[in-house]
Amino acid sequence: MLVYIILAALPLVSALVVSRPNGTYSVGTQITEFVDDSRLINGTDRRIMTTSFFPTGYHSDCLPYLTPYMPKLTADYNAVTWSQLLGSTIPNATLEQLQLQVCNSTCGDRRFHDRAWPLTLFSPGLGASRQLYNALAEQLAAMGYIVVTIDTPLQASIVEYTDGSFVLGSGLITNPRPEVALPDRVKDIVLVKNKLLTGVGLPSSVKPDATRIAAWGHSFGGAAAAQVSLEDPSFKAGINFDGTLFGSVVTSGLKQPFLIFSHAGQLLNETISSWGSFLQASPKFDKLELRLNGSVHNTFSDAPLLADLAGIADLPGVNAALGQLDGRRVLVILAAYTDAFFSAGFPEVDTYGHSQLKTGHPVRSAIHKQLNGRLVLRWVTTWESLL
Repeated sequence: MLVYIILAALPLVSALVVSRPNGTYSVGTQITEFVDDSRLINGTDRRIMTTSFFPTGYHSDCLPYLTPYMPKLTADYNAVTWSQLLGSTIPNATLEQLQLQVCNSTCGDRRFHDRAWPLTLFSPGLGASRQLYNALAEQLAAMGYIVVTIDTPLQASIVEYTDGSFVLGSGLITNPRPEVALPDRVKDIVLVKNKLLTGVGLPSSVKPDATRIAAWGHSFGGAAAAQVSLEDPSFKAGINFDGTLFGSVVTSGLKQPFLIFSHAGQLLNETISSWGSFLQASPKFDKLELRLNGSVHNTFSDAPLLADLAGIADLPGVNAALGQLDGRRVLVILAAYTDAFFSAGFPEVDTYGHSQLKTGHPVRSAIHKQLNGRLVLRWVTTWESLL
């Protein structure tokens, strides 16, 4: 992925801080390892690493602290990889300087902690690390969601575990038939979802709502979001950020609401034929297609924000690799449309547990109007004036 090459150019500084989003809620985070002993890797149990982001209180209920954006070995390994790609040495400490600002809570409202939150599971692009979507996940969590990002072993360039061990990516990353990687990706998402619903992997004060579960992902992760929604009806909505679709969902379609969010250069029938087949096979009233002006494939990640933080956004080649948009603006746009679409896919509840469908936000209102009108909205740009 070109995102790797650009991020390798981050300068060596004392710290690069990804500040917490200006959302309704303060956000906490937790790293959890899940184990699947039914699917082995090199004769050992399959170990799946996740990062959870979740509301811990209202925005003002925050004791902020910094946590590494990615662990040391992951940062060092990627620095070596990028040095090889660039033909020049990138200091191992480069990515180690990245810090993510999150919150411990000071909220004492019992009713807040009694609330159940919609649960969303995010799958990265093939070869990419879940950490490259940390800020995006935190942005959505600040709007009132539990967001869990998942590394599928052998499908990320490296997956690092809390005990210091790691597993490197396999030939699946460069396989000309990426669909062979889809079954394991889907099973990982389902396993993590099922574990979370039993109370594993989240603080005891953070409760997922089993009636409001959604899948989303970037690139190959978007394909996984579609396929898992087909195979597991507990997923009530899904979003694909600019990914070719694979698997049986292409010809079977989906009954659940599903959004395809493409970069500026995509044309449905000319470049991504799987999208056309999928939409033709799906009920039309709850499918949405959007295009983000000024974007490219790697815009749908934290990469533009990291480039801005490092002061390299204006360097030659960055726009071609990451798009022309301000990095924080990208996260605001993607989270706003994700929230609006998911809120149309399942009913919301307010702080006190009363059912409600929030349509007051302009983006929500626009999307709900399209979906409730039983229309497919194809290839429009985002409503920038509404944000």
